[in-house]
Parts: sequence; structure tokens; C-alpha cells
Amino acid sequence: MKICILSDSHDRSAPLVEAIVEAQEAGAQVVIHCGDLIGVNTLRASLKLGIPIHAVHGNNIGQYRRCGCALPHDCQVQRIVYLLR
Repeated sequence: MKICILSDSHDRSAPLVEAIVEAQEAGAQVVIHCGDLIGVNTLRASLKLGIPIHAVHGNNIGQYRRCGCALPHDCQVQRIVYLLR
């Protein structure tokens, strides 16, 4: 099985999607994102690609720290982000 392993997307959704699409074309069947997503919308476009994504926030929780909330506001992303937790 080929696995796409990425990290440090830092709120850059478009390059993240491009990397995942390239990995899918090379035969990747799953994505592991090792952290630093930053905002809740970073994975939104990637989720539409139809490949399982396992991710953790990393050490930079950006948007959550600024709003003072302990949990993401987007429940769909919350389930994916905390899948490995």
C-alpha cells in the first residue's frame, strides 16, 4: 500500500490538495497529515478527494488558540483531525 505522508500545510489548502492529487495519481490509498493544519478549513477541499485522511493538529493550533476555544467549530473536520488521538 502506498501512503501519502505530509505535514506543515499551515492553512494552505490548495497546495495540500495538489499534493494529495499527485499522490493519488502515483497510487496512494491513504493520507497521513503529521500536523500543523492551523485552521479548520485547511482540509475541507481535501476531504472531497475520496481518499481517507488521518491527521493531527501538530504543535501549531493557530485558529483555536486565537478564539480561545478548546475544540474546533467544524464538527466534520474535528472528527478527522482527532481520528488518531
